Amino acid sequence: MSQVYLVRDGTFGAPRITGWTGVVGDLLDGSAHLSFAPLSVTVQRARHLEFSDPYFYSSVSILSSTRQMEVPLLAFLVPFSLELWMAILVSLNITAFSVAIYEWLSPFGLNPWGRQRSKNFSYGSALWVIWGLLFSHLVAFKVHEWGMKTIWRYSKK
Repeated sequence: MSQVYLVRDGTFGAPRITGWTGVVGDLLDGSAHLSFAPLSVTVQRARHLEFSDPYFYSSVSILSSTRQMEVPLLAFLVPFSLELWMAILVSLNITAFSVAIYEWLSPFGLNPWGRQRSKNFSYGSALWVIWGLLFSHLVAFKVHEWGMKTIWRYSKK
């Protein structure tokens, strides 16, 4: 259970022979997981603690102890459950399929019935557009080569 408490010695933290005192000492020995205090950033403190980036300049800082673990490659998947990721993938495919069918059945689409055009809008094109929209990229409706599509997708950051 999380608790809010004041540091026992009432100091922000100074280096000692055996460790640190105050807020910094509580963070380093694991007594506290997070600090919210008007604590200034010093070189000595920055070696041992992770300071938050300021988004509003004031005399208050938020601190947490540094983590000694590596971030896994698929850490971006952690905020959502497996079921939600599966629902997102299924809904993207259903949307792409619906868009492709709509384009094929529409008389004004890129591939209307009875007309042959140089540019056809297929299920692959619909997937390309839907995934581009998901990642906030504007994409051309028909890139000619799949290899070029793959290179273009991974070159954008």
